[in-house]
Amino acid sequence: EVPRALGDEHGRLHIPQLRDYSEPILSVHTGVRVLDDMLEPLDLKVTKFMVLEFVALRTLYARGHMDQVLATFGLILFFNELFLIVYGPEGMALPLPEAVSGIATLPGGVTVPEYRLVIIVLGLLVALGLYLLVSKTRVGMLIRAGASNREMLGALGINVQVLFTAVFGLGAVLAGFAGMIVTPITQAQ
Repeated sequence: EVPRALGDEHGRLHIPQLRDYSEPILSVHTGVRVLDDMLEPLDLKVTKFMVLEFVALRTLYARGHMDQVLATFGLILFFNELFLIVYGPEGMALPLPEAVSGIATLPGGVTVPEYRLVIIVLGLLVALGLYLLVSKTRVGMLIRAGASNREMLGALGINVQVLFTAVFGLGAVLAGFAGMIVTPITQAQ
């Protein structure tokens, strides 16, 4: 991972936010389940996590991995308990979108719920987008360079801290998006 922090712990930090109640509550109360309404809360997510990275995690990048792990686990515990206090321990069910609530028959007679196919396609599109971003763009070149030699990239005039914050924000957006698309087949909790 670019900031040289352990990716698994940063991923878990997003988990309380993955199934953040803001998306299901918006969908249930408005009755609208279109992609625009699902994506709208993501800009709030990226802002929250970029501030969190700036305030709590940025100072740890120069320290060892164990300090990062300890701080990240502490934040995970804090946010898990905060969400339990605010929303309670009960999960929130969210109905499947009507347009993809049926069953699809694949070649060979295999039947699969349509919404699961949508999740697979969205996952593949996100993976392709990330591949193209990292391997084919200038931003991707900077991310790869920052992962390889942070000091040299800084010496070339690139603000590495801003780059790392943007990567962290992108991770928050992707984690939030994953939580939004999986909530109808699981439960927001």
